[in-house]
Amino acid sequence: MRWLTGALLLAGAGSGVTARANVVSACSGVSLPKSVLTQTIGDVITPVLAPVESTLSILTFGSVDLGINAALSNAASGAPINLNVLDINGNAVDLLSDPSCETTSDSFSLLTPRGISFGGNKITGLGTPGLEASAGELDAIAIGNLASTATGAYEAVAIGAGASATHMRSVALGAGSVANGLSLNLPAYLVGGTASAEVNIGGRRLTGLAAGANPTDGVNVAQLQAVNDALGTLAGNAVQYDGSARSMVTLQGATGTGITNLSAGAVNATSTDAVNGSQLQATNDLVAQNSAAIVQLGYDLAILNDLAVKYQDGTKSSILLGGAGGTAITNLAAGTTSSDAVNLSQLSSSGSGSGSGGGGAAQDALPYDPAIQAYNAARGGVDQKIGGVAAGELSAASAEAVNGAQLYATNVQLAYNVTAIADLQEARAGYLQVNNSSGHAKPVASGADTLAAGAGAVASGSGSLALGTQAQAIAPGSVALGYASVADRANTVSVGSAGAERQITHVADGIAPTDAVNLRQLQGGMGQAVDAANAYTDVRFNLFDSGLRNLRRDAEGGIAASMAMAGIPQFSEAGGGTLGLGVSTWQGEHAVAMGISKVSDNGRFIMRASATYNSRNQGGANAGMGIAF
Repeated sequence: MRWLTGALLLAGAGSGVTARANVVSACSGVSLPKSVLTQTIGDVITPVLAPVESTLSILTFGSVDLGINAALSNAASGAPINLNVLDINGNAVDLLSDPSCETTSDSFSLLTPRGISFGGNKITGLGTPGLEASAGELDAIAIGNLASTATGAYEAVAIGAGASATHMRSVALGAGSVANGLSLNLPAYLVGGTASAEVNIGGRRLTGLAAGANPTDGVNVAQLQAVNDALGTLAGNAVQYDGSARSMVTLQGATGTGITNLSAGAVNATSTDAVNGSQLQATNDLVAQNSAAIVQLGYDLAILNDLAVKYQDGTKSSILLGGAGGTAITNLAAGTTSSDAVNLSQLSSSGSGSGSGGGGAAQDALPYDPAIQAYNAARGGVDQKIGGVAAGELSAASAEAVNGAQLYATNVQLAYNVTAIADLQEARAGYLQVNNSSGHAKPVASGADTLAAGAGAVASGSGSLALGTQAQAIAPGSVALGYASVADRANTVSVGSAGAERQITHVADGIAPTDAVNLRQLQGGMGQAVDAANAYTDVRFNLFDSGLRNLRRDAEGGIAASMAMAGIPQFSEAGGGTLGLGVSTWQGEHAVAMGISKVSDNGRFIMRASATYNSRNQGGANAGMGIAF
């Protein structure tokens, strides 16, 4: 196949027109069927023909008839108009007699208004029969072997071997790319509504992409990297689980990490909530109050132990009054039975009676025993009881004897106090209670300024806190909260141990930069970053799609301009000249061209010049000269 080369050069009348590749076959030319010519006559030729003929009539001082009415009438009746092109010498190519024209070879075809198709047998050298590109709609484009756009895929574009665009306004760029619209309605890729088209570039990189500025612009790697860096910063500052089991969170502040604005956790046997400082302070206050009460109780017991009248030993067979010079029992009521103690009045009466009556009442009197410096009720070496002793006064100044009932009440109170003290020591009573059914050792606060609470709890790091059964705060400034929690890093709060981690629940939204964030805040930040990236990508794609449509229409306008200039007749006889007009339409774009040609008297020199203007507001001109050999 031969192509028309070196004959046309488009010069931009506006911003400049770039030279295009050859698009018209010099052998097969261009064939326009009735459907195309009907639109051409209505949209282009009718409004252009009258003013052109009028202008030519003025220039030639006579009536000018371009002589194309008959051809137009034939075309309107169904006969196609065949437009041939010129060879390098300016002569029309004879398709029948020129043996170099391979009319059966691949060619450019526009026989039906079905869009543009390039590929297979439509452009020479691109492949064997059966690889044709297919555009399913008038305004669709398919370029490349087996490239295709589906029926109903209006304004779709498929560029590249095997590229396929089956959704309206979709674009498939690159070999094997498929834009089928299957992923259009996924919410993760949409911003502001339902998408209507997509672009598929077949898993290829899109390079040289500027940073997007609008919500629907595409984003480049640099912008995504910035988002990734922001997520990395968020991950570095966020509180995260120590492992996949999600049973432990370690706060990683270099000098300790405070958890602020923590609501009061439930304090009961089944609670797993974290407690805040005010709750712990209340516990500390109660512990301090109990400690003071225990100390006071110890003082009271010591005083009671010194002042109380008590049995000599466990046999409870004797009572020793411990006064240094003897102890008087005052306000002693008169005994009524043989086992009751007698007071001085009874003793005196008994002595008087014994002395006057001469009877044996003196032997029942309570005699004073100088050996023990006390009254001795023993008879015959056998201790005797003193009964009927009235309740003596219990005061710091009292010297009265107490009876068994008073001593029993004291013993009952003493037993209760001993039990209460033991309960306090073992944390079984009060507002801080401990159930040490497993028999763990008492808590140990061995570090400086530490607190250990709970059976087996150990606070060995300076300034540490171990709260919970077997909790261990080992590192300085560390806090171990909960059963078997281990805080072995300085200035950290641990709520578990390796392999036994715990969650921190009901964490309020963080406000200050050093506050903990909850899962809701973390997910919200990530969602905003992804939404921003998607919005930027959509904006950049829309701009790219708009530019591609404008480029396509400019190309169609350029093709229409070339066709219009190619349609200007050329006079070839010696000494002759022509002033011609050409019009064309292509894919909805129109163009008109006017040209003049002149052949020298000897027929060896041919000159030609023409100008064109299309519906895209683009103009162009060309000029050429030839020498016949």
